[in-house]
Parts: sequence; C-alpha cells; structure tokens
Amino acid sequence: MTRQAAPRQRQRGTIDALPSGALRVRAYAGVDPLTKRRHDLTEVIPPGPNAAREAEKKRTGC
Repeated sequence: MTRQAAPRQRQRGTIDALPSGALRVRAYAGVDPLTKRRHDLTEVIPPGPNAAREAEKKRTGC
C-alpha cells in the first residue's frame, strides 16, 4: 500500500528583491470592511547576510 503525500500548503505571501538589494515581503491580510479593497501588509528587510532568512520568517509569521 502506498502512502499519500501530505497536501501542499499555499504560500502566505511573496518576497521580492529590490534594486537596492533589500527584500520586500508582502502578505494578504483580508478585505477592508469599509472600502471592500484588498489589504496587504508590506515590510522591507534591509540587505545583509541573513536577509533571506528574515524575509522568510516574516512571510510565514514564525
């Protein structure tokens, strides 16, 4: 009998590289109840040796 693989989880946001070397993390935060528009949380991680790790921690919320 074969074992089924665990279902893949969706990513919670995106990580974009900026021209300065910094990383921008964007995550969906729901719909604004007044304007009915999409609401995204955005944070910029400064460039450095641990920037990718920090960006991933911000994206996943851990």
